[in-house]
Amino acid sequence: MKKNLIYKIAFILMVSIAILASTDSDTSGEAKTCACGTLIAIEFSDAIPGDNKLVTGQTQADCFAWWEFIALNWPTEAGAEFGAPGDTNPVQWETYMTREVLMTPDGSAPPAWGSNTKAPAHKSDLMEGHPEGTKLLMHSSKFNSDAQILDETGQAAPFNAPNWLGAQNGTNVWYEVLVNKDEYDYIVENEFYNAEKQYDFVSAGNRIDLPSGDASQTGAMELKAAWLEVTDPDNTDKWNRYKLSKAVLVDPATGDTKLSTVALVGLHIIHKTESQPTWFWATFEHVDNVKESEDDQGPWNFYNENCQDQIVEVPANCGQNKDAKAVTVSCDSINVSPPYYLCQGAGPVPQQVSRVIPIDSDAQAVNDQLQAYIKAHFEGSVWQNYQLINMIWSTTPYNNASNKSPQQVRSMQPLIPMANTTAETYVQELTCFNCHQGASIAPVPQDKKPGFASDFSFVFEFANYPGKSSDK
Repeated sequence: MKKNLIYKIAFILMVSIAILASTDSDTSGEAKTCACGTLIAIEFSDAIPGDNKLVTGQTQADCFAWWEFIALNWPTEAGAEFGAPGDTNPVQWETYMTREVLMTPDGSAPPAWGSNTKAPAHKSDLMEGHPEGTKLLMHSSKFNSDAQILDETGQAAPFNAPNWLGAQNGTNVWYEVLVNKDEYDYIVENEFYNAEKQYDFVSAGNRIDLPSGDASQTGAMELKAAWLEVTDPDNTDKWNRYKLSKAVLVDPATGDTKLSTVALVGLHIIHKTESQPTWFWATFEHVDNVKESEDDQGPWNFYNENCQDQIVEVPANCGQNKDAKAVTVSCDSINVSPPYYLCQGAGPVPQQVSRVIPIDSDAQAVNDQLQAYIKAHFEGSVWQNYQLINMIWSTTPYNNASNKSPQQVRSMQPLIPMANTTAETYVQELTCFNCHQGASIAPVPQDKKPGFASDFSFVFEFANYPGKSSDK
């Protein structure tokens, strides 16, 4: 017992010394390190932490969220600076596989990891002639499939209502979902891109159990990103504050495509680890999304103090809009789902968005520290302009034994809702696991019993049955 105590004390002292020795420069050629919270030293590199069992409070959880954020957003281009303004080359998480490429339309195996395929096979023609690394953005909803582009049904929730998000520059927000290699490997090894394989596995009494991060592996991670179209790329004073990428956009109103520059405005990071089998849940936004305080001067991407009502003439039989009508998008309707579906003839207009739950004070303190550190050590880095909204974790984590949905969560912290204004715009009173605990396997035929869980991941439900063509 005494020996174990001595080892623990020695470990704490070593970590403390490492933190106190945090470098303020990289004259040694080694990665910069920033002390954050208690016993957490954030290394500025591409090394994604598999877990951190020292997370015992909210500040440590928030520091861990920033550690993940920094590593995931590390540049992949040799010699590139961390967050260099105007750099459109992919960062680490942008090289991951998108949900559409992973879950093929006919339930067949996806491309090999590292192939950098950005479009599913049946959409590959959309990427012809475009530079490598260009992303394909088809979704003006976090949940829709490309088959629904002209019938938009849900930016986040509630469903069965128009829920696209219009920015102040008159464009809609674009979404993508990606998985890392550990999650990809688990799905491919078990053939879970095939909906029939999923059902056979869980109906035999097994449980989908994605890999957990630890000292030897990253563990399953999913990224959900929100992108804003750049309509005035010459305005470098503005856009040099954003992570930029090149993307082929499939217009939700017309189905037409165009190559555009897009700016990152929101990013969810969810990560299954050994210490958090019910996952870490972090979400980040750009600081210019909404007005955060009376001292905030703007301009903002999703709020305008001089807003004017917009009248939209919606044609009859336009997507899901059945009747011809004139609708008003009111400036008084803040965080309210728009009154029409996007369709050809009725495109996006600006909407008013505000943050319902203020940024948690613990998260704000960590934001101030990391933003200041990045500003001081990475000149002009765009990442100083992003902020953690919150990180959710469990004080009494456990690995679910049941394979039934919904799965239980315990003692999730903090005890306030967490929402990203770009992804949960209209349901900010909820939090991540309110939805994800009900995540299930791919839909099953009526003669098979549904209700099997997919370990908090919505990716599995997009798998298809072999031989059944789908545009998911």
